[in-house]
Parts: sequence; C-alpha cells; structure tokens
Amino acid sequence: MAEHTPGPWKVDVDDYGCRTIRGGKSGKHQQAQYKRIANTEGVFPEEEDAANARLIAAAPEQHQALKSIVDLIEQRMYTDDFERELNDWLEQEGRPAIRKATGDAP
Repeated sequence: MAEHTPGPWKVDVDDYGCRTIRGGKSGKHQQAQYKRIANTEGVFPEEEDAANARLIAAAPEQHQALKSIVDLIEQRMYTDDFERELNDWLEQEGRPAIRKATGDAP
C-alpha cells in the first residue's frame, strides 16, 4: 500500500476563492515545492468551503494523533503514568490536530 503525501499540508487560496490543499515534498515530487492534494471549487457558502479545506489539510496531523493515541493506550493504559501521558498527548497532539481542522486559535 502506498504512503500518503507527508504533512504538513497547507491551504492556498487563489484570486477566485478556490482553495488548493498542498502537501510536502515526497518521492518523485521532491523537485516541486508542494504537491497538490485536493482542490475545493469555491463551494458556497464561503465559510463551508474554508472549513472543508481546513479539515482536508489537517488530515496528516489527525492521522498521526490517532496512531499515537492508539499506541499510548495499547502500551501504557494500565501503568501508573498513563494519566500524565494522556494529558501530555492531549496538549501536544490531540488538541493541536483538532485546532488545525477547525481553525481555532490555541
């Protein structure tokens, strides 16, 4: 199975309000500055289009956060440090991934 384009992904907006989600350099695309992942086509209302683009762009961080919390739970759930490690995860990965998707400031 192929790997996804590495993050972070970002959203660019053109003069017509269309959004392009771009990912980091990888494989044969290393010569390009960023690889195009997806486009939104100026769907109205504007706020919904922007929210969709943010959600797509947050996918790599959400994927990593999900993988790391599953690992944390599987490996540490019944240890004395689990609550502290879970709180660390929330601050370092969980909440930032959600903020990127929703556009909320930290």
